[in-house]
Amino acid sequence: MSENNFEQNIVLANFTTWRIGGPAKFFLRAKTIEDIKHAVAWSTEKNMQYFILGGGSNLLVNDDGLDGLVIKVQNDSLEIIDEGDTKLLKIGAGALLSKVFVSAKCDGLIGLEWAFGIPGTVGGAVCGNAGAYGENIGMLVESIDILRSGESIELSSEECQFSYRSSKFKSVDNQDIVISVKLRLKKEEQSKIDEAVKSVMSSRQGRHPHEPSAGSVFKNIELKNYPEEFQKLIPANKIKSGFLATAYLIDECGLKGKQIGQIKVSDIHANYLVNLGGGKASDVKKLIEVIRSSVKEKFGIIINEEIVFL
Repeated sequence: MSENNFEQNIVLANFTTWRIGGPAKFFLRAKTIEDIKHAVAWSTEKNMQYFILGGGSNLLVNDDGLDGLVIKVQNDSLEIIDEGDTKLLKIGAGALLSKVFVSAKCDGLIGLEWAFGIPGTVGGAVCGNAGAYGENIGMLVESIDILRSGESIELSSEECQFSYRSSKFKSVDNQDIVISVKLRLKKEEQSKIDEAVKSVMSSRQGRHPHEPSAGSVFKNIELKNYPEEFQKLIPANKIKSGFLATAYLIDECGLKGKQIGQIKVSDIHANYLVNLGGGKASDVKKLIEVIRSSVKEKFGIIINEEIVFL
């Protein structure tokens, strides 16, 4: 590969759900595994930073962009293999999670209903162990194919080290690149699948803003990891399966509607920071710090981001 294979100075705001971010010096739309291999090898040879981009959700790109290479993963293959009571889905990392959900539903498979309405790719969902309503994609993963130092390797679900909104791929020193994912889903009667989908649709109705955002900015609170003094401050009806929605804490701090520049704490969902148009990453970061310090002052705990910074 040479510089001629790459687009240059591509504005990344156009590739994120927040619609925020400066330009990438080099940009490649990688449709095959070989594209990814060659791009990584080229950037390594040039001693240049590279970043793997999926659907651009849960991501904040700096206003200055990236002085390096962004590889936009677009291998979106999907193969469904019948194996008795279950089916194995072999999915390219660039496939949209929403489209995989629709394919699974139409094929009489249950287990991905929580993914209804969630943006992003399967590769990104795996890296952040995306989920909702007590379920997550890690529960469904059979194995994952990665690139490591230019070689393809298959990892088991256990080797991926899934945890709440995280995995080994989200660690600071991770160099593995997710290229495909195998999910195992159970067969179910269509009426039961439709019922599960309706339940999710009903739960999401009117609870999420329509302005550009990255989804939830902060991780929810797993109460067992926090002091008993803090737990006593929380009404029992706000706790679900041992978790507390961080939106509740932000709301209790009176921060709904708080605005810096064109970035605002949503009036609908306090854990969403929405872009009112022309928002800056610098203002997002300022608002994040206002929220973090306010929650710490009122409740005595530190909340952690779910989003990734570039």
